[in-house]
Amino acid sequence: MAQDSQKNVIIGTAGHIDHGKSSLVLALSGKDPDRLAEEKERGITITLGFAELKLPNGIHAGVVDVPGHERFVREMIAGATGIDVALLCIAADDGIMPQTREHLNVLQLLGVPKCVIALTKCDIVDPEWADVVENDIAQHLVGTPYEGCDIIKVSSNTKEGLDKLKESLAKACESAQMHFEGKTVRQPIDRVFTIKGAGTVITGTLWAGEINIDDTLEILPTRKKTRVRSIQIHDVAQNKALPGNRVALNLVGVSTEDVRPGYMLATPGSISPSDTFDVEFTYLASADTARPLKSGSNVHVAHGTKETVGRLLLFNGKKEVLPGEKVYAQIRTNEKLPVSYLDRYVVRSYSPVEVIGGGTILRCHPRKKTNIKAPEMKLIEALSSREQDDIVTAAFEMQQQPITPKSLARFCGLSEDDCKVSLIKLKALDKSVCVDQKCCIFATKEIFNNCINTIESTLKRFHAKEPNATGVSKEHLKELSFSYIDNDVFEALLSRLVERGSVFVNGGEISHTSAGAGAKAVQDDAANKILKLLKDADQNPPFIKDISGSVKLDTKVCSKALTTLESRGDIIRIGKDFYFEKNVIERLKGCVKTAIENGGGTVADLKDAMSTSRKFAVPILEYFDKTGFTQREGDGRILK
Repeated sequence: MAQDSQKNVIIGTAGHIDHGKSSLVLALSGKDPDRLAEEKERGITITLGFAELKLPNGIHAGVVDVPGHERFVREMIAGATGIDVALLCIAADDGIMPQTREHLNVLQLLGVPKCVIALTKCDIVDPEWADVVENDIAQHLVGTPYEGCDIIKVSSNTKEGLDKLKESLAKACESAQMHFEGKTVRQPIDRVFTIKGAGTVITGTLWAGEINIDDTLEILPTRKKTRVRSIQIHDVAQNKALPGNRVALNLVGVSTEDVRPGYMLATPGSISPSDTFDVEFTYLASADTARPLKSGSNVHVAHGTKETVGRLLLFNGKKEVLPGEKVYAQIRTNEKLPVSYLDRYVVRSYSPVEVIGGGTILRCHPRKKTNIKAPEMKLIEALSSREQDDIVTAAFEMQQQPITPKSLARFCGLSEDDCKVSLIKLKALDKSVCVDQKCCIFATKEIFNNCINTIESTLKRFHAKEPNATGVSKEHLKELSFSYIDNDVFEALLSRLVERGSVFVNGGEISHTSAGAGAKAVQDDAANKILKLLKDADQNPPFIKDISGSVKLDTKVCSKALTTLESRGDIIRIGKDFYFEKNVIERLKGCVKTAIENGGGTVADLKDAMSTSRKFAVPILEYFDKTGFTQREGDGRILK
């Protein structure tokens, strides 16, 4: 099956126990999703089951069949994670039941975008009763994201409505949007088992990224590395797996003790599991949650295929959240979870265990605190709005040091590329300083100036304390200035100070130009660079205004060095535009003397004698006149 030629969609069943989910999947796909003998014997689904469903529009959808019994809601949440279309089964003889409501809540909290209702067992009720139940379901969905969704009357026994149900699912799958995006591989693991002769196999829905044979992946949260030996999708071997597929992977070098259901496979180094994250939390307004939920309450937190215990804490002294209320909060879990920005999660009460809320993860690695100040709240609100430029601006303004797009991405949860694009926009709006273009380091103007001033002040204090020292090592200066700053950032700031002529770097030693040794060293270095430039330029020197750029010196430092060289007699100023190295002028003087003695004295004659252009010849000859070496006589010149 060629994955690239079709859309990859996951359909997940949901519904109350014994409402015919597994029977419907069997009738639709021809595959029994119940894998365990105990499931077949008891007639209920205990663990997740899987099947492939070929739809009329050519889409090959993966179907996840989840348990309906209240004792297996945790398994249901694991199965619903990552699905694109929900197939909610409601039996015509029962109608909406407790697990129907709970599963519907889970689907909404996990952000499942599409839902199709299968009104099952229609063969055992009167048509009039089926109509009543259908109307009741439609009324129950009012105000939910699934209001107005298709409700299809079906029977797994008589096959009534199955074709119509397939058409409805096909339509929903066509318009379903990808649940997750990004190049980073993320695959929550829902099953782990061993195949004799092959080794450890895991299954799960591939959320994002592309997996190829022989790829190295990381098992989270343990960070153990593994290699992909083989890939299967719907029991068919593949060379690669794309997002939106149910994927089975045969892994190398790990046992069933190393990888377990609830873990996640990811691109190595891409995700840092966290036990603290800021969230957008919705407390469900149902009869089971009539009481306010107090800040600090113990809860069960489900993310991906993992559930753990944690605490939900409200911000800024808020004592409780009311049923139906949406708030920002911080969740702290007993185990680290591989969360990412905009991941969905579900919260169940600690005891009795029932679904009470959930929402979206906003910040994956915040500080453990609930007293949120204005800049942090601005970032949280921007993350909730999903506006990229607002997120980057808010995160950028919180930084206390210059930062790279990569570091900012870790801070706010966006991709490095997205952060870079928005930082460049801020630079174009004159709202940031590009400290180093090559390393792509940015800072607010305030932070940039603070950092520059801190380094300068630290250097001056060092020189005052150590007047005989020629300078300080980079490492020690960094430690004295701000030990927390990144090495690349410190190097970039130092380079900017060198360009300004404020500091001098000699090997690994740094000194301030206002200090005696440093000032002399920086001027000597500048003078040597300029003198070499003029020697190499010979009789074709650059304009004075271009010298600083040619040797990459600050204009003030360059001007002072030129004055020093001229006062020492190493260079000679010719007119208002040029400096020549002294030996070059002496040689040209000899060329002029020979030419005049042989009868040539016009500007054209002397230009040719000096082998130079008129641009240089005229000011040189005027200099010779001014210094008394030559004298104008008519159109020519004579030796004086």
